[in-house]
Amino acid sequence: MSFFFNSISNSRNKSFITDGNSSYNYKDINDKINKLKKDYKIEGLILNITKNTIDFLVGYLYFFEISKPQLLIDQQTGIKSILQLIKRFKPNYLFIPNNIKDEFNYKKIFELKQYVLLKTNFNEIKLNRNIAFLMPTSGSTGEQKFAKISFNNIKSNTENIIKYLKLNNNDCTITTLQPSYSYGMSILNTHILAKSSIILTDKTLVQKEFWQLYKKFPITNFNGVPILYEFIIKFGLKNFNKNNLKFLTSAGGALDRKTLIEIVKFCEENNIKYYSMYGQTEASPRISYLLYPEFKNKIGSIGKVIPGGSLSIKNDEIIYKGRNIFGGYSNGFKDLKTFKKKNILKTGDIGYQDNDGFIFITGRSKRIAKLFGVRLNLDLIENSLKNKSIKCAIISIKNKVIIFHTNKTINKKIFKYLFEEFKILKTNVEFRYIKEIPKTKNNKTNYGELEKKN
Repeated sequence: MSFFFNSISNSRNKSFITDGNSSYNYKDINDKINKLKKDYKIEGLILNITKNTIDFLVGYLYFFEISKPQLLIDQQTGIKSILQLIKRFKPNYLFIPNNIKDEFNYKKIFELKQYVLLKTNFNEIKLNRNIAFLMPTSGSTGEQKFAKISFNNIKSNTENIIKYLKLNNNDCTITTLQPSYSYGMSILNTHILAKSSIILTDKTLVQKEFWQLYKKFPITNFNGVPILYEFIIKFGLKNFNKNNLKFLTSAGGALDRKTLIEIVKFCEENNIKYYSMYGQTEASPRISYLLYPEFKNKIGSIGKVIPGGSLSIKNDEIIYKGRNIFGGYSNGFKDLKTFKKKNILKTGDIGYQDNDGFIFITGRSKRIAKLFGVRLNLDLIENSLKNKSIKCAIISIKNKVIIFHTNKTINKKIFKYLFEEFKILKTNVEFRYIKEIPKTKNNKTNYGELEKKN
């Protein structure tokens, strides 16, 4: 494929720093990949358990360089779930951390310091040559589908993101997300292609070691999902206040309005750009962005479409067109022969476009309920209550709206508010206290889990 070749072949700058303070440049990575290409011939599907380490990165780029498809799996996935996925997809190889290799009775092909490549006993199956990645979608491991992402999808999206973020070899980021998550993978891809530096760590924001690394190196950009920014707001934005920081990005869901306003205010006061981004795994993954504080009067919009793409609204649903749209879902090895190229993606999000052409999301098409003939946008109601500091998740069962909340007491005025704003009668609302709102692995509300409680 050689997509990353020019980036990883010649730069001698110390561009990768690991938790143990080991440093590597792009030439080091390229030399490791060339040795693997010379010594081994790999054919077939690779199940790749992701970690933010240098050995994972070497394997990841090696498999991409030789155009072999990768099924990317989160490192927190349990052995039982991994075995289920092996049964479903019949991969020809497992590229896994050394500490779990004894769980699998397969032949070792090669071993790095932290990772090992194992050869399974499955016969090689016919794979569509377009498939670069099988990316997990929302849902539990046993239920989730995998989006088929092509090499061209990745190429298009990665190049366009670099354009609008203006990434270059002077930039430096620190890993906050797993590469098995499409946004986490995208952050790696864009920084590698731009020859930027990456501080590789599996430490989380709640660990002091993460912030020690952050403060030690010249981080120019920080990338996160809503739950990370909510944590940062809670424990202090001052951790971000350093001269090197040029911009922040957020994706993977909308920040609540209060948090978003605080982030925008902080960025404006410190001359930092903030990119609020919208995307889906099916779009490899980024679709649009809004730059704050330049457009702070458009709080909540998904902003401008990425270069080369277009957005429109049809029957209230947001439609995206672009070269980065996936080739269908995969449930197992039998559907890896096909890749149906698409130019249109029905996002499943509903919304509207204002007079200036900015698009706003109001909910999910699957989250529209009818109560005695009245059409209700459950996401709109949920977000409205969250703006009143009620942490909640809403589902609809038959002719009732069920509001799961973490507040031990609910003010009676809420019933009046729901009627005045949404015409929901008190008799049609049921509040249920829950200690914690269940989340998927992508930190989105797990409505399926809530429905099981009924």
